[in-house]
This record gives sequence, C-alpha cells and structure tokens, in this order.
Amino acid sequence: MKHLLVSSLQGIIWSGYSVIVWLSQKDKVYAKGMLFIIFLYVSYLVTKRFFPHKRQAFIVTCMNIGGYFLLQLIVTPLFHLFS
Repeated sequence: MKHLLVSSLQGIIWSGYSVIVWLSQKDKVYAKGMLFIIFLYVSYLVTKRFFPHKRQAFIVTCMNIGGYFLLQLIVTPLFHLFS
C-alpha cells in the first residue's frame, strides 16, 4: 500500500516538473538541471517520509523516476503523432 501511495505522489511531483519544464522552454540547460535536482530531492523526501531506510527510499525514488520518464518517452511521440 505504501508503494502505491508513494508512486502516486511522485507521479504528481514529476508531472509538475514536466509542466514547469514545458512552460520554461526558453530557460537554459543548467536551470533545467537545477530544477531537476530540486524535484529529485523533494521526491526523495516524500519517499523518505514513508520508508524509514535511506537506501530503500533511494531505490524506490529511482524506480519511480525511471518508470515516469520511460512512460513519458513512450507517450510524448504519441501526442505528436495525433496532433
């Protein structure tokens, strides 16, 4: 149950990251990199709240980030295909 809740919260966090990056298309790469690090840290803190061990929180965060960006790589071309 904790995994589902954390995955949902991180999905919301990374969706917010995607919207912010989309709205700031004119920003430089280092600004987007800093934004990624901030969202990564917030995502880790949310996971750390539910999982007591740092290693477990880190692994769950990395898995959720990987899954979210993999899903984004699959879905984004589909939007461009149908628009």
